[in-house]
Amino acid sequence: MKRPAKLLEEWEKTLLLTTAGVVAIFFLILFWPSDQEGNISQQGTLPPTPDYVKTDDMAFLEPAKLEKTVNPMAFRRKLPVAPKDDKKQPPKDDKKQPPKDDKKQPPKDDKKQPPKDDKKAPVQPPKDDKKQPPVKKADPRIITLTYRGIYKGLQETELAFVRTVDSAAKNKMTSMSVQAGEKLHGLFTVVSFDENQMNLLDQNQKTLTVPRNKAMKVTIE
Repeated sequence: MKRPAKLLEEWEKTLLLTTAGVVAIFFLILFWPSDQEGNISQQGTLPPTPDYVKTDDMAFLEPAKLEKTVNPMAFRRKLPVAPKDDKKQPPKDDKKQPPKDDKKQPPKDDKKQPPKDDKKAPVQPPKDDKKQPPVKKADPRIITLTYRGIYKGLQETELAFVRTVDSAAKNKMTSMSVQAGEKLHGLFTVVSFDENQMNLLDQNQKTLTVPRNKAMKVTIE
């Protein structure tokens, strides 16, 4: 008798536990998995299954089904030709026109005009007083050389890494790697190079020293 009395005394706790149990049983019944298969309430017609087996392998050899008014060689539609009208034209009206008035016109004055003097004065050639504009000299060719340092390839050969800008090629920038003895743009011969500078010979056998990472402009006349 002590336990029921204790539950009555703690009725709030008992009510809370009872409510929680009822709710748990409700959700357990609601989400309990069922082995029965579901049914579709609304039936619908499925699309027909395409035939993947029956195909025309040689369909590309058959002529295209075109209309009679289509010319496949001209890629345009022919204009419809109107039917010829075979109806005879009405006969022309052969009524004679009234005769023209044959009244004589007054005679023309046949007096000869005096001959014109066909002698022309000699035409003097116009004097060309305009001064011809001075001929504009072509801009000199300028090549900008920049020595970027030493480059070693897979063969352990030291190459000079050079960047050039040629005004004759619309200031096109070119990067190249050259050995000692090779030429740049067919004008400059590479004599020697190290980590700080590169020595060149121009077309006049003049020595040029290009420091590293500094641009040098050379004018070719």
